[in-house]
Amino acid sequence: IFLEEAGLPYRIIPVNISKGDQFKPEFLAISPNNRIPAIVDHKPKDGGKPVYVHTLNGSGLAVGRTLIAVLENYQQADGSVTIPEALRPYMGGMTRIAKG
Repeated sequence: IFLEEAGLPYRIIPVNISKGDQFKPEFLAISPNNRIPAIVDHKPKDGGKPVYVHTLNGSGLAVGRTLIAVLENYQQADGSVTIPEALRPYMGGMTRIAKG
C-alpha cells in the first residue's frame, strides 16, 4: 500500500506458496532465502544489473531501500526532495526537504 500511495514504481508477481513457488529457481534468483516479499530495484542508480533487496524476517518493506527509492524518485534538479503526498501528514505538513 505504501509504494502505491507514495507513487513509487513497483510490480506484483504472484507467488503461490501452496504450490511451492517460493522454491522454484525463478523465485530463488530474486530471494535466495525464500523471503516474501522480495524487492528488486530494476533501475539501480549506477545503471547496472537489477539489485535484489532482501527484507528481514519477511517484513513488508526493506525500510532503508524504501527511503532510497523515495529519494531517487522525488529528488529535484536543485537537490531538494519533494515529499510524497502519502508522507506529508507524518512530516508535519512539509512538502519538500531542502538544504539550508
